[in-house]
Amino acid sequence: MKDLTSEVSRLQIANNQIQQLIKAREQASIQIDFQEQSVGEAQKMELNDQFGSLNSFVDCIKDTNARTVDIPVLKMHWYRLEEKNLAERDVQIKYIFYLGPHGIS
Repeated sequence: MKDLTSEVSRLQIANNQIQQLIKAREQASIQIDFQEQSVGEAQKMELNDQFGSLNSFVDCIKDTNARTVDIPVLKMHWYRLEEKNLAERDVQIKYIFYLGPHGIS
């Protein structure tokens, strides 16, 4: 009987250690998800700022084209960027606007 009691005690200690390890890993996973989400949000804000700046630039070019003749046209390229929204666990399609490989031509 004493052997069984000591075995139960040993198993309870091992079980508690496993539960603590599981909790620690869950916390680490939650922290990593939060950090990835924060990075994603920062990148999204940066891309939105860049897109706004480029839209302003395009508007200036359009205004200039309306007043003068023979001004080069801005090449626009759209690329798809799949951005994983870590909070909602869905994939959204975003578009990045950028000048072509040769800039204005």
